[in-house]
Amino acid sequence: MTRPIAFTMPALRSLDEGRLHHFRRLELGALMNLAQGDLLWVREPYFLERGFDDHKPTSAHAMGALPTFLDEVDYASRPPRLGRPRRARELLRDWHRRYLVVTEVRREPLQAITDEEIAAEGHADREAFAALWNANISATASLRELWAGNPPVLRVAFELVPTPLPAPAAIARISA
Repeated sequence: MTRPIAFTMPALRSLDEGRLHHFRRLELGALMNLAQGDLLWVREPYFLERGFDDHKPTSAHAMGALPTFLDEVDYASRPPRLGRPRRARELLRDWHRRYLVVTEVRREPLQAITDEEIAAEGHADREAFAALWNANISATASLRELWAGNPPVLRVAFELVPTPLPAPAAIARISA
């Protein structure tokens, strides 16, 4: 299975710095069937040139736009030459630049996360992690999915592949 995955800003920075090796998602969410060996393409926040501010990513792409990622501008919130910040979920697959290869999937309660894992995700402490977890749960989520509900989550270990991989069809053509 190949699916997209988006990260919060603190986790993305930890990924860029090589400290993030696990992440957690709700057990019954979009990744519920995730298994060892699956690929996740990383969606991350980005910018386009200012001239593309009024364009959707697909039309900007068709006109030749290329994304600039946060680590390329030292995590600035609004670099001078670039337009408005774009959310990770807006990143087109054609623009992604890295994959995660799933090495392990474990089910555990959310609050089983260790202080070391919280730090690796870029958070100062458990309270900061819990606050961001709650902020990212959709408005329609049940209270059981909040930090206080200690919901079951998938703890996903991965290896970073810092470059896009060719699609399986392209690999077959290269091998032939």
